[in-house]
Amino acid sequence: MALAAAASTRDWDEVLRLLDIGKADVNQPDRSGMTCLMWTCQWDNVKIARRLLDAKALVNAASKHGVTPLMFAADGNAQEIVKLLLENQASAEAFSKHGMCALLLAARSGAAKTLKVLLEGAADVNVQMRSGMTGLMCAAEENHTDAVQVLLKYKADVNLQDRDGQSAMIYATKKNATIRPRHNYAAMVDYINKVSHLPSVMDLLLEAQADLELVDKHGNRAVDYAGAKAHHLLVAWQNAAEWKRREELEGEAQLAELTELPEESGEED
Repeated sequence: MALAAAASTRDWDEVLRLLDIGKADVNQPDRSGMTCLMWTCQWDNVKIARRLLDAKALVNAASKHGVTPLMFAADGNAQEIVKLLLENQASAEAFSKHGMCALLLAARSGAAKTLKVLLEGAADVNVQMRSGMTGLMCAAEENHTDAVQVLLKYKADVNLQDRDGQSAMIYATKKNATIRPRHNYAAMVDYINKVSHLPSVMDLLLEAQADLELVDKHGNRAVDYAGAKAHHLLVAWQNAAEWKRREELEGEAQLAELTELPEESGEED
């Protein structure tokens, strides 16, 4: 317990002293159920994490709530520790008692660099919590542009739906619809509405071919949840996509007509 207690207060000198003595149990949890390695990952101390792993700290130990060292590191965007843990056989597939895993925690907190490390380590980009929510949905709901970009780069399914039928785009538009000018945020919101034609998360989802016709359990589409400005632009995007489709069809029809023209006669007058 001494090691975990020292790490919980970030008393790294004491942690090193206890490790040097070699008598403290490196895997003994404190009263909260957290080991020294868990606290070290939460506080993002890669030097101590290496020492603990060398001392045979259990890389996949879980707290009382089922949270592993990798989850603590991912939630805190401690990408160096995440990489170190994965190199030491940490499981990216473990779930906490609350139904979260390392990738979902990183996505929810917008830890883009950590997401990249996890995905390069073969984490499932489309992993879902019990509700069916994916990392892309978590990142979209919290308006984490960089995280959304990373997830889409690694082929996250933009049109997956959770158990309530909500897609990443629906989460993004519902969140955007709740933004209202208030108090000292009014000027900032007004500025954003003037400068940015659409929240960048929505831009990325649209570019990734998000299906705007998907409906949730209430029969609503993303456009039904969007605020006035986003609603206008989502409709404009739909109209632009329809015009593009029509132009492609017209082009195909014209090409078909040309290929069906009768061949010119080779006879001379």
